[in-house]
Amino acid sequence: MTSLTEQAFAETYVRKDRRERLLHELSNPRKRSRGLDRFCHGAADLLDPAHITLAGPGLEHDPVFRRFVEARADETCRIFSPDGGIDGLELPLAEAVERCVMCLDASIIMGDGFAIVRAEAWKGGTDMWLLEQGRPA
Repeated sequence: MTSLTEQAFAETYVRKDRRERLLHELSNPRKRSRGLDRFCHGAADLLDPAHITLAGPGLEHDPVFRRFVEARADETCRIFSPDGGIDGLELPLAEAVERCVMCLDASIIMGDGFAIVRAEAWKGGTDMWLLEQGRPA
C-alpha cells in the first residue's frame, strides 16, 4: 500500500501523466523497489518542472542548497529508496541528506513543502533536484 507521504510526493512533484504508474508501483511491494529505481533514473523527465528550485550534479555542495538544508536541519523527513538500509527512515533533514549522499543508490527525501530527489551515484557528480511546493515564480 502506498503511504500518504509517497502519494503526496507523486501528486505534488511528478508530472500528471506519470503519476498513476509510479503510484501503482509504490503500492505493490514486489514492484516498489524497481519503481523507485526507475523513477530516480528518469527523474529529469518525470519531475514537474514547475516545482524545481535547484538542479544539477553534486547539488549537496551548492551554497544555496546548503543554506536550504541548514535552515530546515531539524525538520523530520521521510526517505524513499530502493536501498532497504535507508528506505522508510524518518530523520531530521540534515541527517537524511547526509545518509542519502553516502548511499550509492537513488533516493527521495520528502519534507513538509519540499522534496529532494537524488539519482544513483555516478562518477563526476550525482544529479539532484530540490523541489518546493510553493516555489516562487
